[in-house]
Amino acid sequence: MDSILPPACIAFQGGGALGMAHLGAWQVLEKHFRFVAVAGTSAGSIVGTLCAAGYGSLHAIDIFSNLNWPEFVRSQKWLDLFRARDGWSDGDKFYHWLKERIALRFMNRYPDINFKQLYEETGIYLAITACNLNNSNAEPVIFDVHREPETSVAFAVRASISIPGLFVAVPRRDRGQVLVDGGIVLNLPIELIEDISAEHQYPIIGVRFDKGITYLDKPNVKEVLSRSLSAATMHGNISPSHITSNPKYIDVAIDVKEFDSLNFNLKENEKHDLIQRGRNAAEIAILHYQSRINIPNIDKINQSNPINTIVSQKNPSTIDRKPLEIASLRKYIIDSLSEQDLRELISDHFPDIKADLGYKYSFRDAVSTLIDYSYRQEQIKRLVKLVGHINPNQYNKLILNYYIDN
Repeated sequence: MDSILPPACIAFQGGGALGMAHLGAWQVLEKHFRFVAVAGTSAGSIVGTLCAAGYGSLHAIDIFSNLNWPEFVRSQKWLDLFRARDGWSDGDKFYHWLKERIALRFMNRYPDINFKQLYEETGIYLAITACNLNNSNAEPVIFDVHREPETSVAFAVRASISIPGLFVAVPRRDRGQVLVDGGIVLNLPIELIEDISAEHQYPIIGVRFDKGITYLDKPNVKEVLSRSLSAATMHGNISPSHITSNPKYIDVAIDVKEFDSLNFNLKENEKHDLIQRGRNAAEIAILHYQSRINIPNIDKINQSNPINTIVSQKNPSTIDRKPLEIASLRKYIIDSLSEQDLRELISDHFPDIKADLGYKYSFRDAVSTLIDYSYRQEQIKRLVKLVGHINPNQYNKLILNYYIDN
């Protein structure tokens, strides 16, 4: 992450299919802040986990834009559903997908990473909420490095997304718990990062959905369920006034009035629309924040290319190279190499990760993990040179010269 940017804490609200909009907000916000504490509920827990694991927003957008959710979430057979009557989807396929996705981020060193391991790797605090149906007080179950250090992060997310009736509830028999969607009790978990924000005076960001209310005349079953879930989570959407009145609170309210949180069969244009709405909301929120605390607009300082600003520093060796910029390095490699080129590069020069890249995972995933590996092994300069030699016609001289000189 970019150590030049100021630290901030961020919470992502639950919202089912609306979670695509979180990605656009994240894309804008990461240009202004580095996140040191992340909290999320339901769909927000998925986005928050990827953020805390060190993924960039562009990579996350690429991942989710290419997912076909109706096929991805395996439904139970009708007969099994009526026999068990526990939920439309068992959620197993999602759980295993997320577990593998996080493991990929850390070179498969953690087959099922827990909260303690994640914090030790990234230094980012992550909190995820679920609701325990066996608790008469309807108190949230909080997963984080302090309360549940040994708990699987993927397990916590699986519990947090368990929309009643749609996903099978998650039992924890050793604790007498039956866990469902955390949105029922704490849909915007801003309180979970409040202490970190207050202690260090970090900005605190709440990314939420502005759904509005439309009149229902003759609603179908899906509309009734969607509206009922909205009503059930309404209380958990309200942030305490002492947080929202804080000058450093950034309220990112995404207009999603035309969208249904339970419509996971989004068309491509709808996905892009949600992502853009997230961007728009975050840009507006940043402008309000900057005017409120009287700071200059970072985009105007850096113009359209933050690398120019970083490279022009008098002592670039003191700057964390990783922000320089994973997105730009990904673009450099993707623009320069074919999939076959990537396979040969890994086979010839990075044999330690041959099994993980270019075969089981997509081309873009392979590129991202190769960059991550190269950072860990301090081989970024070597990687950039190798790519340049493979395809000198698409040499990214700015990146190449920077790493040669430094």
